[in-house]
Amino acid sequence: MVFITWDEGDDGTATRCATNTTDVGRRVATIVISPSTKAGTRSKTLLNHYSLLGTAEQQLGLRKLNMASKFPTMVKAFHL
Repeated sequence: MVFITWDEGDDGTATRCATNTTDVGRRVATIVISPSTKAGTRSKTLLNHYSLLGTAEQQLGLRKLNMASKFPTMVKAFHL
């Protein structure tokens, strides 16, 4: 699997970026490429940088560290 992610936010004002769902400045685009992910798949689940870290840790068979253990991974949403 390959993740392409970039942050082109609008310099939002929120400080809780891991849980903020309203400040458009906190949205980050991510493309997930894998043989098991259908083209056009989107998630309605709040995913953040901790979700991406947790996904990598889970896929590598590692335990999820610190904040990565508090947020959902991308595994279910993207059929990884």
